[in-house]
Amino acid sequence: MDRIRDMPGPRLWKRYNGVYYVVLPGDRRITLKTRDKEDAKKLFHKFRRNWLAGKLAVIDGAKNVRLGAFRKEYLESRESRADSTLRNDKTVLDHLVGVLGADRTMRSITVREIEQFKTDLLKGVKPATINGYLRHLRTAFATALRWEYVLKNPAKGVPFELEPERESPPVVDEVLAAILSKATEQERRVIRILLYTGLRPFELCRLTYGHIVGGVIRVKGKRGKLRVIPLVGECATAIGAGKPAQYVIPWRHPDTLSHKFRVLASAAGYPNVRLYDLRHTFGTVMAIAGVDPFHLSKLMGHTSISTTQRYVTVTRRHLELVVEKLDGMFSGGKS
Repeated sequence: MDRIRDMPGPRLWKRYNGVYYVVLPGDRRITLKTRDKEDAKKLFHKFRRNWLAGKLAVIDGAKNVRLGAFRKEYLESRESRADSTLRNDKTVLDHLVGVLGADRTMRSITVREIEQFKTDLLKGVKPATINGYLRHLRTAFATALRWEYVLKNPAKGVPFELEPERESPPVVDEVLAAILSKATEQERRVIRILLYTGLRPFELCRLTYGHIVGGVIRVKGKRGKLRVIPLVGECATAIGAGKPAQYVIPWRHPDTLSHKFRVLASAAGYPNVRLYDLRHTFGTVMAIAGVDPFHLSKLMGHTSISTTQRYVTVTRRHLELVVEKLDGMFSGGKS
């Protein structure tokens, strides 16, 4: 396997779920649809021979790549991503193919057409949803640019929509108590682990006891980036102990966690509280406790501190409490 990895051009790669892929230059990934190592090697060597034989033809034909063909190839390359990411990729590309047509050449797509595409989507759709689609579209065209299917990214210059600020107070005190009162023991474990670690839901779904060594959690986040989170107090109790290959929680899909939490929050009288607010709570509470943005970004797995600043927003009540400390301080003596 190591010898295969060192070869120029395509390489063989095994996803965390055991399925083998061919990774092409530019990070294109094509599934071999097998978990068997020997079968994967045979398929890879056959693919590599064909790729080398047709490499020049692929380069020459790059300028004529059609949107429908790119959609198929791009989605195959993204199969290692989280299910929700892949679903959003498919949704936005399906919309684009529906508007521009599957036979449209990639290089002929203009910024103006992407702007019009966004405008058409705005009808009856929330700004946050539009911005999500636009982010996925930018990533898709950035990949097309890396693959030399386009000369520039037509989605990059399209501005995001202004989103109304969403009130997202930390899930603490009576809100947390009310939600926990509606939860089963396993659901309470999930809530506490997310609150004490700041893990993303998909990270918790993949977490095994083998990732917990020496009192720390070693977790791979987005793009396989490794980070270390100390395991202390109630969190250690909630996680418990198990065999290295055993998953910490019984659910494998983050959408399952989101659905369960939405039901609990609604039953508790807080329908606007989301599962991801638990991660937001971790960031906010850490910031209020005095953890600086640099170290908090490491704990939360952010590439940019600017992303951390978005999470480190104090609640309106916290601001009120700070300002209330001034009450009476300036009315000391009479003039």
